[in-house]
Amino acid sequence: MTNVFNDYDVAAVRDLMNGALLQAADAFSKMVNDTLEVKEVNLMCTQPVDLFGHYTEAFLLTTEVKGEIQGKSYLLLDNDEAQVAIAKMRVNDPFNADELTIFQKSALLELDNVLSAAALTWVANRLNIFCYGDVPHLQKLTHTEIQSFFKTEANTSSWIIQSKLYSHKDQTSPSFIWLFEPDMIYAIKKSTK
Repeated sequence: MTNVFNDYDVAAVRDLMNGALLQAADAFSKMVNDTLEVKEVNLMCTQPVDLFGHYTEAFLLTTEVKGEIQGKSYLLLDNDEAQVAIAKMRVNDPFNADELTIFQKSALLELDNVLSAAALTWVANRLNIFCYGDVPHLQKLTHTEIQSFFKTEANTSSWIIQSKLYSHKDQTSPSFIWLFEPDMIYAIKKSTK
């Protein structure tokens, strides 16, 4: 879906989401006892930029955004990033990317839940709206499946915000992606009146 937005719309979404992404990075940092930075933020109204080049396969965590704005958030971690995150969350089960234990799955789902909640709380407070993330879902995809998945998802959204959450300690950088419907702009405009 393609929409025409003016420069003000783009700047408003960028400012709002930069704050939300910083909140998510801070929450992630606290969960894994590391300092994470938000990097490579791309905001677009078209197909996503390929931030997935290094993923041969990855864990994709999806949270649907509900309430006064609609959308989805995605946390994408390759095997190494998932293993590091799980270990930092003190889940000591042996890591097998092809068959995660219930504790490992739970750790990844909780990580996504906390990141999405931190970002959505920021958005809700800034726009004075009610929105929340639904229960996250976890799946494992190949590189081709990731590309196809996001191409399909982007066709149904107006705003695509892609970013990396970069860890200096571990040199990991999971992708954090948001897709929003046009109602986000209406909520921003309403909040600035």
